[in-house]
Amino acid sequence: MAGSAIARLKGVATSKVTLRVAWLFFIGVVVYTLLPTLTKMPEQARQALQIKWYALGIGLGLELASQVAGMVAFRRVLASMGVEPCPRGSALGQLWFAQLAMAAILPGGSVTATVMVTDVLRRNGANTSQAATATALSKAISVVALLVFFVIGLALSIDRLSDTRSHYLTATIIAVPILAAGLAVVGAGVIRPSLAGTVTTAVMRPIARLRKSLDPEATGRRAAELAGLSRTLIGSRHGIATAAISFLNWVLDWAVLVAMLWALGYLDGLGPVIVAYSVARISAMLPITPGGIGIVEVIMTAVLAAFGTPAQIAAIAVIAYRLISFWLVSLVGAFAAVTVRRSLRAQAGTAPAPG
Repeated sequence: MAGSAIARLKGVATSKVTLRVAWLFFIGVVVYTLLPTLTKMPEQARQALQIKWYALGIGLGLELASQVAGMVAFRRVLASMGVEPCPRGSALGQLWFAQLAMAAILPGGSVTATVMVTDVLRRNGANTSQAATATALSKAISVVALLVFFVIGLALSIDRLSDTRSHYLTATIIAVPILAAGLAVVGAGVIRPSLAGTVTTAVMRPIARLRKSLDPEATGRRAAELAGLSRTLIGSRHGIATAAISFLNWVLDWAVLVAMLWALGYLDGLGPVIVAYSVARISAMLPITPGGIGIVEVIMTAVLAAFGTPAQIAAIAVIAYRLISFWLVSLVGAFAAVTVRRSLRAQAGTAPAPG
């Protein structure tokens, strides 16, 4: 078990990683080239890019604050699960950004990132089972926080659903019941963990047809376990504070999108922006494209346009938001992942031989 993360990382062949990165950039280039074209971006929209450039600085600051909130929430979950010693400072930052980049770029990235985090924590003296469970639980709490954010946005913009533009209406109509049902299932799952396992298995079966590496039954069992742990954690004062910080992580990241819309001179209410943001981010969690590239951009632009934002402005704002919240974060994470991987290799090389 000494080199479990190394074995996992070596199992992801360099050629596969290269292809994955190439595919990621290809999709990005296609989406960011076609999206403004498909929305028929006029010259005045292009000129809008020349105003309020300082909003990019605001966006960078908000994204940094968002990542700090995410790290704090992650560390609090580790501590609540009895993972000691907990990483802090630069070590926590490296681990956090590395797992974000690995989850977005590598084949089976979410699993690989979890294995990497677990092994780093284990090598620092943490219990393997506690570390793995805490890592997964942190992600589960984050998803619940995003679903709650969606409901808040829906409540703030419910009076405008009837005014959505007809050619974008489908995106909103489909997303609303799916996410509302998702929140209901999450709530019921926390109350009754076995239900969370049953529903997760049912949802993962069709997805497993596209991603053969997924095991619906194993995922369902894991979901039931996490639901039970979530019920215990959320019921405590420490857990409520952790959930609030995780919620803040999403709010600050969403604020980056708000800043980009504001920079372009068009911000017509916060509720619709919350709906567009949460619909796109939750949709991106489906393992279809690396980092949700193409999915986030198209859905976010479509839903913003459905609520009345000019499609051209929406496309520019979304692209600017993704450059900050995904591409820049992934770049930082890639460097962090290289550092973590070298550290794991060095530790594996100095570990005593078994037996």
